[in-house]
Parts: sequence; structure tokens; C-alpha cells
Amino acid sequence: MHIMATCLCFWFGTIVEDALEDYHHKLSKKENLTKNGTLTSEYAPCTDLSTSQCKCATNAILSVNNVQAIPYLYPFTIEFNLLIAGVWFIMWHNIGKQYHRANPHHFHHKIHKNDGIEEVTYQSNLVISADCHASNKGLFAGLFILLSTIISIIVFFVAMSSAEYHNIGLSIHYFQESILIVITFFCVIIAQKQLSKLDFNNHPIHFLDDVLLFVPLPFFFAHALLTIISEYQKQRSVRIIMSVLVPLQVIMQTPFIIDGLRRCSNSHVFRYKKPGREIVTFLIICNLAMWIINTFESKMVENHYGINAYYGEFLWMFVSHTTLPLMLFYRFHSSVCLADIWKSAYEKGE
Repeated sequence: MHIMATCLCFWFGTIVEDALEDYHHKLSKKENLTKNGTLTSEYAPCTDLSTSQCKCATNAILSVNNVQAIPYLYPFTIEFNLLIAGVWFIMWHNIGKQYHRANPHHFHHKIHKNDGIEEVTYQSNLVISADCHASNKGLFAGLFILLSTIISIIVFFVAMSSAEYHNIGLSIHYFQESILIVITFFCVIIAQKQLSKLDFNNHPIHFLDDVLLFVPLPFFFAHALLTIISEYQKQRSVRIIMSVLVPLQVIMQTPFIIDGLRRCSNSHVFRYKKPGREIVTFLIICNLAMWIINTFESKMVENHYGINAYYGEFLWMFVSHTTLPLMLFYRFHSSVCLADIWKSAYEKGE
């Protein structure tokens, strides 16, 4: 319990540290703009340095160019601490319990030869295999979505680097996010109908996955509600629609994943046909694509919303730094759970 509490403290401390660092960075940027007018660079690192000092600062390991990547690394720290806290909780929860469904793996086998000599052969405990039957269409469709996402992210950063094309960059973000949300919404409905044909596993062990899926849900609702309230004042229908669609998709996907983790295929017909596996494969890649988009684009896009002016810069910065990492964690963990469904739902239950 002490280690779990420590992980949660690290989680909260990282959120506060990230919010304060972002806030101080914006304040220093405003002060530089006030003193020096329009800067040619966002950081202007070599304004008061000589040529040799500037080259040294640019080539340093922790130069300004490298430090710019730090805001994108904070969500990984937050997600890691939350996941580790969940693992420690499960370990604490299972202390003292007895399980009788162990399946020991034999590391060595004895072979008796004709001459009476006994030979021992060893087998590796690491055996990795994957049956990709009935998932090719979903895989190629998902790879197409992933490739399109990467290309659109590159175009987005190019557009946002110039003030003239900010509106184009925002339109790209809205378009790719809305397309993925709508596609995954309908895919979840179809996949739920397909997986409902499978058998129910009487001995599932997915308590940790259930907890980690439910923890981010309040943050989705809080972020959507606050966004709708602020954008309603300015009549921005696109943002309002997106703030409604995202929680709806999450509401549909979460019960589907929880139900899918408890499915199995006791019938050889289901193990051969694998109903719904194509769509599950597609959903895995779509959730990864949404995780990538929100990781690299959300912070840059939020600077152009009217939310900062409505709630105040510091308050909304703390809210966004609290909700965004959990929303990212949900997308990543959903893809992991869907991968578990992709494998275990089409195997014989215990």
C-alpha cells in the first residue's frame, strides 16, 4: 500500500510540475514579447550569447531544441505511475488468496532411448505465437488509417509552424479526430453484435483492466463538460459536437471491452470463423492512432481555443494537464485490452 501511495504521489506531482512549468514558460514568453517585440524564435536562445556560446548551447545534449520535446514526455510518466499503482493494488488484493487453476510449465522432458540411456531435453519457457487468421482485412484497413494519421500529423505541424496556416492546421486536427471517432463508434456497435455470439468465460481474471478502464472516464466527462460550457458562449459548433461525440464513443467502447474480455470460443465453429476479429483488429490500430494524435497535437491545439480566456489561463492549464494524460492512457490501455480480446476471445475457455 505504501508503494502504491508513492506511485500516486508521483502521478500527482508530475501533473503539478508539468502545469507549473507550462505556465511559467508562457509567462516568460509574454515578458520576452513585451521587452523585445516580435521574436524570430519561440525561445530565442542565442539572443544575448556570442557565436561560440550559441554553438555550444545548440550542440549540448540538453539544448533548447531537445528540451522542447519534454512536454510530450510528461504524459508517459503520468501513465506509467498510474499503471504501476494499479499493478501494486492487484498484488495487495491477491495476497493470502489460494488459486487451484495453476498450469505449470515443464522446463525439461526425459527421453528414454532404446539402449536404456536417459536423455534430458530442455524447453524454453518463452514461447510466442500468434494466429492471425480472420484479421487480415482489419489489419490492412488499420494500417491505412495509421499511415494517414502519421501523414496528417506531419502536415499539421508544418501548418502550425506558420501563423498564416493555423486555421488549416486546426481543420486537419478536427477532421482526423472526428473521422476516427465516428468510425470507431460504428465499429464498436458492429463488433459488439459479433462478439455477443461467443461463449461466456466463467473464470475471467481482468479486475485490473476493469479498474484502469473506469478510472479515466470521469476525466473524459469533466473535460467535455467544461469545453462545451466555454465553447457555447462563442457558438463554436465544431468543438461542441466533438465534445459530445468523444464521451459517447467512450461510453460505447468501455462496456464492449469489458464484455469482450469475458468471452471465449468453446465451439470449434467459433474458433475457426472467429466472428468480429477483423473489426477488433481495426479497433486496436484506431485507438493507437487516436492516442498518437492526442499525444502530439492536443497541447498545441488547445492554445487556440477560447477556453483559456473563459476559465483563466492557470485554472484551465491545471485542468488540461490533469485530464489529458488520463484520456491518453485510456486510448493506450483500450488498445491493449482489445489485443487481449483479439487473442483470448477466440480460444477455448477454462
